[in-house]
Amino acid sequence: MIVLVPSQLIELHHLPLHIHDQKNGEEALTLKQRVEKFEQRIVKDVIKKHPSLRIAAKELGIDHSTLVKKLKRWGLDPKKANI
Repeated sequence: MIVLVPSQLIELHHLPLHIHDQKNGEEALTLKQRVEKFEQRIVKDVIKKHPSLRIAAKELGIDHSTLVKKLKRWGLDPKKANI
């Protein structure tokens, strides 16, 4: 991992999915749950790069209203540009 991670700190998102998706020895997440987590990570990364949700939605290839609905469903405040 030290060779693969460009920063000096190895964080949870650097680990392979089969390691950090485990819940303290419980069964791994379902495919749907994994896809949802991956989608959230992508959306958060794009929102951090752009000043507005409209621009972020455009880069993601989705409508602004779709992005707002997703954020609300995930319990995130769509009014905050940097989530």
